[in-house]
Amino acid sequence: MSAATSPRLRFGELPGPARSAVRVFCGEMRPAEFRRHVARYGFSLKTISMREAQRRAFRGVQAGTGPRPFKGFDDYHRWYMREGRPIPTYASRWPVIESPFADEWLEDGWHRFHSYVEAGDTIVLVLRFHLLEMAEPGHRMGTHAASLT
Repeated sequence: MSAATSPRLRFGELPGPARSAVRVFCGEMRPAEFRRHVARYGFSLKTISMREAQRRAFRGVQAGTGPRPFKGFDDYHRWYMREGRPIPTYASRWPVIESPFADEWLEDGWHRFHSYVEAGDTIVLVLRFHLLEMAEPGHRMGTHAASLT
């Protein structure tokens, strides 16, 4: 299944669940700082099949970012669920946030992703940040968002 990707959107053009995911990802920025921060980015949303999402997630685990060898995605997912991580039930489906790094699929949203697997979802909504302009020197960018391109 090929991914359907949206054009680059500004923060205010994102659907509500995607805006919520960005707010949580950016952490505890003050409102003015958050507005300056998100103004530097365009965003795209794409929908991928759960099968493709599982392949991407497991590729990172196989590359050595996981805690131990797994027989396959299902083995990894069972381990993830057993580890006692809080997996909330999401009434609305927030997107996961794609990582810019080659060895990791997601920058944020692993709990959401595994809750969607557990719920039997067939698609995953993926959000990507696209840097539009460089930050001024000394600007606090928040979590890892400064590296997103």
